[in-house]
Amino acid sequence: MKKPRGYDNIETNDYSSQQKIEAGGYVCRIMKAVVQEVKGYKIWNILFDVVEGEFKDYYKKDFEEQKERAKQNQNERSPKWKGVYKIFLPLDDEYGTEKYERAVRTQKAFITSVEHSNDGYHWNWDENTLVNKLVGLVFGLEEWSWNGKSGWIAKPRYATGIKRIRDNDFILPKPKELKGGKKNDGAIYAKKYAEQTTKPQYTFTDDDLPF
Repeated sequence: MKKPRGYDNIETNDYSSQQKIEAGGYVCRIMKAVVQEVKGYKIWNILFDVVEGEFKDYYKKDFEEQKERAKQNQNERSPKWKGVYKIFLPLDDEYGTEKYERAVRTQKAFITSVEHSNDGYHWNWDENTLVNKLVGLVFGLEEWSWNGKSGWIAKPRYATGIKRIRDNDFILPKPKELKGGKKNDGAIYAKKYAEQTTKPQYTFTDDDLPF
């Protein structure tokens, strides 16, 4: 077989050597908590990694692979920590609205989940105290489409106590399909989880997201 010209310079689409994280519940450790303002929204970015089970250290391994690729290819994007749970914080000028109440519920659900997951811990409104604390995160499938390609990816959808994760006592979120998008092979996963008709209590819809 003849080696094609430029073979060594071609990158494949399989950038990661590890299995993709799946929809399900995971015991996670908080690495950092940072509030960011974007387009008039306040977003609480919770950086985390999985600490138990098949996908332990998933995001650390992914980050290390990104750094290695960046060393080998100067055109590679800068490494980015991908284990982030985003919480949209309530805005004062929306007080009294359903949107404000939903944001407070989401925030409080996360804080309560952290308190239930760490004996003796009580939230004192200092986000630095969250570092190294455990929390349960439930992942759901989300459909994506970019540059003519599409598929499904598992992302954290809501928080819960780690006991519920370990006891498998949580509701798997219904997959989020792209609005007005085409169906693709990933629909088989949507069918797999379609029986989970009860939505998580604390989550945002696509209409709530600024992006």
